[in-house]
Amino acid sequence: MKYALAVLAFLVLSISASADSYTMPNGLPLYYPDSATITSVSSNAFPVSQWGTYGLYYSFADGTGETFAPPADSNDGYIFFSTAITAVTFDYTSLDNPFAVTFDSTAGESTEVFPTGAGTETVDFSGDVTEMFWIIDPANWGVGGITSLSYALDGPPVVTPEPGALALSALGLMAVFGLALTLRN
Repeated sequence: MKYALAVLAFLVLSISASADSYTMPNGLPLYYPDSATITSVSSNAFPVSQWGTYGLYYSFADGTGETFAPPADSNDGYIFFSTAITAVTFDYTSLDNPFAVTFDSTAGESTEVFPTGAGTETVDFSGDVTEMFWIIDPANWGVGGITSLSYALDGPPVVTPEPGALALSALGLMAVFGLALTLRN
């Protein structure tokens, strides 16, 4: 029983330790989806309009994203899809205020507001969406962001083989070719 509790505690701690966020010098987090890779961080993302705004830029399989933390406003961000999507599921955290998301699509722009705290939301679209904008209650200050992201692409998915799979395939072909040469002699 003690062993099972220790394993459970380890799993819970390891999951919470792997949350995808970047800690700014002021100690507050900037969140980004768990499938994304940070491409850059800027301490002055908007140097003309709000000096000291932190910006976190990231990429993922089908697009890019940006998360901002202005010094006197709410965290906000954009997600740009390289291929239109027809549905999205995302986890979010909103520590202080409601979480508002605007979706830009061929059918127009729509905004949905989700409750304060954390949650998982799924949204289906009547038009192809290529951009999401989110903000923690634009009327107040707040910290939060999108922590995971999955979506349905418009059209068949593009399958790109992994480099390791290509290497194994090449090795297999070379082995078959070598075996054929050996049997021929």
